[in-house]
Amino acid sequence: MNRKSIRNGVTTCLALSALGLLANQALAQQAAPKAAPQTAATQSKTSKTPAPAQPAPVQQTQAPADLVALAGPTTITHVGNNWKSSMSTVSLKQGQDVLPLTMTLNNGADGKLKLKGIRIFINGRRIISEADFKGKDSISLNMSDILAGGDTQMEVQTYGSSGSTLTWVVTTPKIKVSEIKPDLAAPGDKVTISGKNLPKTASAYQIAVGKKSATIDSVTDKQINFTMPAGVEGGKQSVDLTIAGVKSDQLFIKVKVVPELSGTNMVACPANSPITIYGKGFAKNANDNVVTFNGLQATVSRVTDTSLEVMVPNLDFPQDGVVIKLKAMGVEAKNSLKQDLSMRTIPKGESIGPGTVTFQE
Repeated sequence: MNRKSIRNGVTTCLALSALGLLANQALAQQAAPKAAPQTAATQSKTSKTPAPAQPAPVQQTQAPADLVALAGPTTITHVGNNWKSSMSTVSLKQGQDVLPLTMTLNNGADGKLKLKGIRIFINGRRIISEADFKGKDSISLNMSDILAGGDTQMEVQTYGSSGSTLTWVVTTPKIKVSEIKPDLAAPGDKVTISGKNLPKTASAYQIAVGKKSATIDSVTDKQINFTMPAGVEGGKQSVDLTIAGVKSDQLFIKVKVVPELSGTNMVACPANSPITIYGKGFAKNANDNVVTFNGLQATVSRVTDTSLEVMVPNLDFPQDGVVIKLKAMGVEAKNSLKQDLSMRTIPKGESIGPGTVTFQE
């Protein structure tokens, strides 16, 4: 065999070896598992700018301004590098457990370190674990059937770097009411407040009209029925509604006070002459006080808290026992008066014999 043949054989062998090596590498690449695609969590660890936190799956739709915090916010700070257990207390006022309750938990809020493991137990029941936080920094839980009025102890188990934090807060939607009817009522009248998603437990409600406590008659998820309290001053008064310790938007009502008559300044007087009627509960506007003498309306010229200045209408006189009645803002006085009409004007304090002023219930 000459040198040329030997060189050709060596070249052929080298070429075949190279082809075999390339084939083996291709087969190895096909057999190897494919690398997992980079997730948002992985990207946040490797990139200089962390990926934005995913929004929490909040169960309620109200904006923060429409929520009222009933307990918290409370921050739990992890100490050490192992699992730690601590107790945290959720304190609700009695009756607040009838409200829709949501607990929102934030892992590492306000730029603080985040926990790697979170487990929360109430009465031995696990309500949350680190799996619920997967890919999220904040979650919200419906606690309406879990929390009770008073103090509820939570066992909070945490794992992570020392200084990592967890913050929780219990909220309820701000109570909203739409209207109050009637808008004009007297003590003892029935009044209805309308709203939505109201608790059905009457003991959860407190109503005050002009600082006077009202009696709750009945409630539904849409209405609150109550009785106007006695002793409320007339005119526009605030209606303060509190449900399980949470105040609603303030309402107003016009109060009709039941007036009461106590007497006049005359023993006797002629028709078409002035007379002063004494009492209480008069409407502040003179035109809202309707005074009649034997059914004939008189003109009211001036009003104070305790008196009405009136012109006796054109009646036949002399006559005794003319009945004086009053309606203030449509509310009839609880009593009436009797007034003698005569030819003379006799103020009280003068002695005229049998002329008198008496009460008629």
